[in-house]
Amino acid sequence: MTYIAPVKDMLFVMNELAGLSDIIAYPRFSALGINAELIPQLLEKAAKNKKHPKALVFKDSQDLPKLVTTACNEIENGNNSLISSCGNIALIDRIYQKCIHHTKRHLDDHPIKEFSDEAHKLITIRSLCESLRALDYYSASLHDAMTSTANSHTVGVNRAIYEFITPINQGFSTEFALEAATVGAQIHKCWNFSPDMGLSKISANDVSIYIHDLVMNKTIQDGGVVGRVLIRKIEKTEADLKDSGSLNALAMLKHLSIGRQTLQLAIECLVKNVKTESDIGYGSGRAYLQICGIVLSAWQMARAVLAAERLHDDDNYFYETKIITARFFMANVLPRVQALLTSLTEGISVEGV
Repeated sequence: MTYIAPVKDMLFVMNELAGLSDIIAYPRFSALGINAELIPQLLEKAAKNKKHPKALVFKDSQDLPKLVTTACNEIENGNNSLISSCGNIALIDRIYQKCIHHTKRHLDDHPIKEFSDEAHKLITIRSLCESLRALDYYSASLHDAMTSTANSHTVGVNRAIYEFITPINQGFSTEFALEAATVGAQIHKCWNFSPDMGLSKISANDVSIYIHDLVMNKTIQDGGVVGRVLIRKIEKTEADLKDSGSLNALAMLKHLSIGRQTLQLAIECLVKNVKTESDIGYGSGRAYLQICGIVLSAWQMARAVLAAERLHDDDNYFYETKIITARFFMANVLPRVQALLTSLTEGISVEGV
């Protein structure tokens, strides 16, 4: 089967969650003559070129917003399976497409509306992919913002959040890619269902490096300051969900609030109990990485629902699918963080003895 880059979802995330229009309006990028109408053309052109899309589309990709090159990298990695956060996202999408092909479904099917094990597995893979894409593109937009202004406060805040999310994007996307591969193998009933995807490369990636960076350098070193900034941003989204008042928004609010509280408890637990690397082991650090990754991804999915409801009449099918996928993620993936919090707190207690 041929990999089909999900350009429509990429553009939705870029425009509605990552603020593409604001980014390309920065003086640094506006001089390039790239506008909101041109970006879809660039990505569609990249998606059609299977070998070197960036070289075909961009004369000098170093001058472009990181958000744009991240999307193009995902398209390219969808064919090459490179080890990076966008490479892992592309890999999950390829797994999803292979599973759709294997089950003789259409990419736009609504498997969540079916009561079957196969449908549950398909929507699981889809939700993992879309939630990671949203977080990765949001991170790229932070990089563009911090490199496009002279305001030292804005630069400092965006840099701190970007650096906090970076090890999460790398390590957590690896975890989700492995999960997607496992679920895909169950659908195919064959562990070697996709040898061309280089799954061994994911397994070889050392997640412990990202765990150490997130725990010691990005949480303990500043006493959890950046983590609390993110919590306040999540609270702002909770307020937006409450103001919306729709059934979808209120359902997202219920789950997101629990996730945000769990993240806050995890941060406070680390700040209070971890002083040196010896105070926390791999198991607890991995639990913290997953809590951060799941909650921050859920936050982006909540923002996606608000945008999808606002734009729903423009493309009912696409935005309904987005809402269904987001609600599935909140109800089926986000609740994991409560068990992970227990693993984190108990692990630190045992390891600290």
